[in-house]
Amino acid sequence: MARGLIYPWKQPIFYNFDTQMTEELLKKIILELFDIGYNVVAVTSDMGPTNIGLWRELHISMEQTSFPNSRTSKNIYVFADILHLIKLARNHFIDKGFVLPNEKLVGINILKELLKLNSNNDFKLGYKLTELHSMVEGASRMNVRLAVQVFQMVWQRK
Repeated sequence: MARGLIYPWKQPIFYNFDTQMTEELLKKIILELFDIGYNVVAVTSDMGPTNIGLWRELHISMEQTSFPNSRTSKNIYVFADILHLIKLARNHFIDKGFVLPNEKLVGINILKELLKLNSNNDFKLGYKLTELHSMVEGASRMNVRLAVQVFQMVWQRK
């Protein structure tokens, strides 16, 4: 999917269920877009295993977040999809918890504490929180709204 940074447009440019995105294929798409007048400045992907493989091919890391456009020699920056990162962070928060700078572990325990405080009260600290937010299994692990709501409520409580 290509999309504008300034103007609100987007256009599917490639899909194939049986073809893995590779460095060669990505760079070919970028060059073809450039040839018709579109300058690619960034690439976004989720953190799936095939995309991590692509990042390795492109030598993308915490220290190296871009690769050169072979036509312009300008950098093309690589970003992780923020919604995917929020879901991964929520899943880790629920499954294992986070260690805070004071070495305190917070996770499902604080979420359950909020749910307990909210039960049978007119005034709720996290009014959107339900048991559904703490029981993240199967397809509900993909729900972005639930993931965002967990962090909204937990961080407001802090």
